[in-house]
Amino acid sequence: MKDIENTKEGTVNPLESIPEEGYAAHDHKLQEEIQLFNLKQKQRELDMQREMNKLDYKIQNEERLFSQEYIYRSCCLEIDKRVLDYICKLLVIVSVLIFCIYKLSVDDANGPREVYFSLLSSIITLFINPPKIEGKQSQPVQQNNSNPPYMSRRRLSSIY
Repeated sequence: MKDIENTKEGTVNPLESIPEEGYAAHDHKLQEEIQLFNLKQKQRELDMQREMNKLDYKIQNEERLFSQEYIYRSCCLEIDKRVLDYICKLLVIVSVLIFCIYKLSVDDANGPREVYFSLLSSIITLFINPPKIEGKQSQPVQQNNSNPPYMSRRRLSSIY
């Protein structure tokens, strides 16, 4: 600390505190510290690179699994399986709806209209979402063993 204070005043050169024969040892020690720092820095960079590679592999694997599970591929088209399923169901439902409405409007009054009404109403119920009941769940009924479900002898005798 004294050397540093003297250096500020300009009286002592900091290299004067190191003996002549110690310059090489001190220089060698500094080079070793620099090499150690560089090795630690390279190790940190390699560790970060490994972590990034692991994450990249994990992401690629998840994308591949998603693609295999949810995407249909052909020569000229890629489509999500869920979308295709929805579109097919929607086309069938719309075609049945149109058929029922057509038959109800065109057929005479003597034809079997009940079939078309029942088909129409059942398909419309598919589009109406059922109500969701929120709140407390029903608790199971707990039986109290002190009051048995049968009548006591005293009560039976009072009845008869």
